[in-house]
Amino acid sequence: MRTRENRHSIYYEEYFRTYSIQFILSKMMLNNIQPGLEKYKNTLGSFKMQYEEKIKSSDSDMSALRFLIHSIENIEKKFIIFEIYKNMFLSTYVAFETYLFRCFKFILQKYPTILSEKQFKLKDLFDSDKKTADSDLLLDRVIDKELHDLFYKSFKQILAYVKAKYSINHEISSDLIKRITKTRLVRNQFLHSGGMVNHIFLAKYGDHDYKVGDEIKISKEKFLELIDPFEIFIQEFDNVLVKKYPELQMRECQK
Repeated sequence: MRTRENRHSIYYEEYFRTYSIQFILSKMMLNNIQPGLEKYKNTLGSFKMQYEEKIKSSDSDMSALRFLIHSIENIEKKFIIFEIYKNMFLSTYVAFETYLFRCFKFILQKYPTILSEKQFKLKDLFDSDKKTADSDLLLDRVIDKELHDLFYKSFKQILAYVKAKYSINHEISSDLIKRITKTRLVRNQFLHSGGMVNHIFLAKYGDHDYKVGDEIKISKEKFLELIDPFEIFIQEFDNVLVKKYPELQMRECQK
C-alpha cells in the first residue's frame, strides 16, 4: 500500500486520481453486465420479430444487420468482462505515460539548459507554413521533440537517459524494468495488432502461455498483474524526483 505522509509531485496525485476514477467506472459497468445484457437481448428479440422477413431476405444490404444480430445473440458475459478490463488497462497505461511525460516536460521547461547539447534540424521544429520568433514557443517545440524521441526508446533506455541527462538518480530494479517492459509490449500489441499474438511478441514477451494466433485476453488477474508495476515504480521514482526537483511537489506547483 502506498503511504501519503511523504510529499509527492502533483503528477503522482493525478495518476492515482485517474486510476481511481477508471476503477470506479469499471466496477459500475461490471456490476451491471448481466441485467444490461439480458435487457439488450430482449430488445433485440422484439426487433427481430418486427423485421423478421427483411432479415431473412437475401438482400445484401441486410447482411450487416444479420451479422450484428448473430454477434449480439452469441455475446457471453465473460467477453464483456475481458473488454472492460482491456479498456481499463489501456487507460491506466495512458495515465502512467502521462505521468512520466508531464514530469519530464516540467523539468525541461524549468531547466531548459538540460537541452543545451541537443541539436535539432529546423524542419523538425517548424511546420512548413508556420514560423515564429517566439522563444517560448520555440522552447516548447524543442521539448516536445525531445520527449517524442525519448518515448520511442525502450523503457530501460528511457530510465538510463533521464538518470544521465536529468540527474534523476533513481535505483529502479532491473526486475521492475522488465515487468513494465512486458506491460508495454502488451499495450503495443493491442495498439498495433488488435491484441493478436505474433512471433515478434512471443520472442520479446517470453511467456509460454501464449502461442501465435492467440488473442490476449485481459482478465481481472491479468489486469492486476500488468498494472501492479506502475504503482511500485511511481512510488519509488516520485520520491527521488521531488528530492531532485522540489518544485514538482504538489504544494509548490499549485502556488
